[in-house]
Amino acid sequence: RGSETAYTPKFGISWEPSDEHLIYANAAKGFRPAGASLRVPSVCDADLIQNGYIDENGDPFQPETFDSDSVWSYEVGAKSRLLDGKLYLDGSVYRVEWSEIQANVSLPNCAYNFVDNLGNATSEGFDLAFSYLVTEQFTLSGAYGYNDPRFDEDATSPGGAVIFAGGSSIPNAGAPETFSLTGEYNMPLGAYQGYARLDYTWSAEWRRVGDQVPTDPFFDPRLRPTESYGLVNLRLGMQFGYWDVSLFAQNLTNEAPRLELSASSYYDPQDWSDVALRPRVVGLTATWRL
Repeated sequence: RGSETAYTPKFGISWEPSDEHLIYANAAKGFRPAGASLRVPSVCDADLIQNGYIDENGDPFQPETFDSDSVWSYEVGAKSRLLDGKLYLDGSVYRVEWSEIQANVSLPNCAYNFVDNLGNATSEGFDLAFSYLVTEQFTLSGAYGYNDPRFDEDATSPGGAVIFAGGSSIPNAGAPETFSLTGEYNMPLGAYQGYARLDYTWSAEWRRVGDQVPTDPFFDPRLRPTESYGLVNLRLGMQFGYWDVSLFAQNLTNEAPRLELSASSYYDPQDWSDVALRPRVVGLTATWRL
């Protein structure tokens, strides 16, 4: 939910109005300890100045230590079993307040970075999931998640450069929306047990952050956020004795979204790297279980 901070529960309550329903609420606080960054070499001075890391004389300056950051998380949710246990529902809404964020400051021309405390952020969202036993052989399940992590205000360097614009996404926060749907069918075949499973997952386009935002000192209009994409996986198998043998197809529709596009001007301004999904893979697996 926008943070790598480990949560330590502080308060929590739950209520079971019946055997089929549970309602809960909790609040948790987490933090990451303070630390230090290695001093970047003098070849990075121009990048430091462009990022606004300068002292009172205008000379390049890099903070070599950073303070703890902290998170408060609040969540309310419910779990229910309906239709004589055939339908399971799970949902929650949450709010995360992140203060004095430990963030990487990129120095792209010299290919270094360091950590500084940059701004505050808030994340709000919700999760929904279900599992439904449609028949004795067929189960349908799915989940939807929405996450909106944003900087509360401009996160600026000592020289006033906007490293992360207010309202922009938190780095590595992931897609703001995700959806998954799974159908699994089990069919007895004499002494064997056959099955078929189809999975679909969808991820929305990531929000812009850092050098994808015009206010960033190193903004590059050619950079784009991670694209939205849908992924389909299929598996057909049979279980007999200790064996499970299945035919599978991953990325069945051969989707190839652009996941991470970046440029390096340190070696060559025209050097670009791109990351995509693994292309369609079809194969056979055999598993033996004791």
